[in-house]
Amino acid sequence: MFENVPTVSTAERQQVLGALERLQAKLVQREEWSHSETLGTLRETLQSPLFSHILTLQHSIKQLRHQVRSTPSTRQTETH
Repeated sequence: MFENVPTVSTAERQQVLGALERLQAKLVQREEWSHSETLGTLRETLQSPLFSHILTLQHSIKQLRHQVRSTPSTRQTETH
């Protein structure tokens, strides 16, 4: 389920926020308001502590699955 979810660092999130803010500024200069609400919502989501926790949980689940797959099962070791 989470295998294809990339791990996003805080630095990467800050880069995206910076790019998003530059895009919003350009759109304001052009008086283009059609995407203003959507971009604002995206910015709020990226800045949300809850979103950060979700990304951390996804990363932890991914690591745990990798550990489980790379660790021999106890049933296999008991039968040998």
